Amino acid sequence: MRLLHISDLHFGPLYDSEVGEKLLERLSEFEKSTLIVTGDMTQRAKRSQFEAARDWLKRAEQHVENIVICPGNHDIALFRVWERVVHPFALYKEFISEDLDQVFYGDKVTVVALNSVRPLSRLVQGKLSSEQFQLTKEAFHRSQDDKLHVLAFHHPLITFQKQDHHPGLDIPWKTVSGGERVDLVLTGHLHDSEIELIHDEASGRPMLVMSCGTSASKRGRGKDTGRNSFHIIEGTREDLVVKTEYYDRDLKTFKTATEARFDLSRHDPLKIVVKDQGITKLKV
Repeated sequence: MRLLHISDLHFGPLYDSEVGEKLLERLSEFEKSTLIVTGDMTQRAKRSQFEAARDWLKRAEQHVENIVICPGNHDIALFRVWERVVHPFALYKEFISEDLDQVFYGDKVTVVALNSVRPLSRLVQGKLSSEQFQLTKEAFHRSQDDKLHVLAFHHPLITFQKQDHHPGLDIPWKTVSGGERVDLVLTGHLHDSEIELIHDEASGRPMLVMSCGTSASKRGRGKDTGRNSFHIIEGTREDLVVKTEYYDRDLKTFKTATEARFDLSRHDPLKIVVKDQGITKLKV
């Protein structure tokens, strides 16, 4: 089982074409992978930007088995108010995916990707609905217990990730999960890579909360200013390897900065930190 988590490519003026091409090259090195994209494929939701994003995803499809994707707040119009009010996701549905919420059942993983974008309110903070909570609960309840349970959306949960420069989803965790087991929460939006090991307040079970930095734009923030990253997640619940790779502009390739192993079937799941160069915030 291998998941590749990317986010915030921001096709448009701030997209870094060199990094985008090298990201595709790196993704091509992983066979039989599922690519998870947590939003913001475009910078200003223009048709030309969606066309470029679609073409990039089509190339990515040649290297991975599956793509699971959800929108980000930059994937709807900000200044074209009429469009944002009347048909905010029209271009996203035309070029990226007709499904704003997606459920993927793989052999060893179940992924629920939710649209946390609300065009008329909380555009920056994001929001989830009671229908999405029910979808999440039913999907993980239906999933076999030995599968990895992954929940993905664009906006981070401020329950876990408190950032000064960006607000996030302010929702009690047990409301989101419905009490079902979730092993990984994957988000974007912050442009600053972070991995935090916590315990689900509803069940007491361990869970990894992972925010991906911007994977191919010039919009890195905080310690990720000028940096691009993505996550690699491999293995099973009992032996899960989580890596963060950053783009090395001198070598023109992505290199592993942080690598850790977890056994999420245990209350104390950290097995070993294999590598930590201090770039990714790894909180255990």
